[in-house]
This record gives sequence, C-alpha cells and structure tokens, in this order.
Amino acid sequence: MKAKKKPIVLDVWQVVELTIDSKIPGWIFNAIFSDRVLNESRKEGIELVVTTLEGKMEAKIGDYIVKGTKGEIWPVCKDIFEETYDVVEVE
Repeated sequence: MKAKKKPIVLDVWQVVELTIDSKIPGWIFNAIFSDRVLNESRKEGIELVVTTLEGKMEAKIGDYIVKGTKGEIWPVCKDIFEETYDVVEVE
C-alpha cells in the first residue's frame, strides 16, 4: 500500500533578523517570545529558541518557523524547508 500526504496550507515565518517589529505575526510571539526565551537564547549564544510540543528547539537566521493545523509550532532549517515546502499565496 502507498499513500500520498494531503496538501495543506500552513502559516510560516522566516527568521531574517532578531529584532521585534510590526512584521512579526502574532502567533510567533507565543513560540519565541514567551517566558523570556529570547533573552535565554542570547545568554546561551543561540540565535533563537522556539517553544515546541517537544520542548525548546533552536532556530537560526534563515530558518523557517511553521505553524501546523492544530497550532503546533516547529522550526525548519532553510535548506530542508526549500526542499519540502512550496510557498503559496493565500487569499
């Protein structure tokens, strides 16, 4: 038996810099700015810490943060993202 994964559209955000501005979607704040993880990241020399269902994961500039259909969030390395995801425009 074989199966094909259903195509779904997910929210994504690319880490382009580590400054807070109005271009950052609201859902990102729950993932990277909760519990002072941004300050924690800088203390440890990590570029960004993302709070996921599996715990805290590291993201670097250029990586993507993906929001799943049930609100789960995870980082994806830039090269893996570009291999496995197609960017689409949603109305």
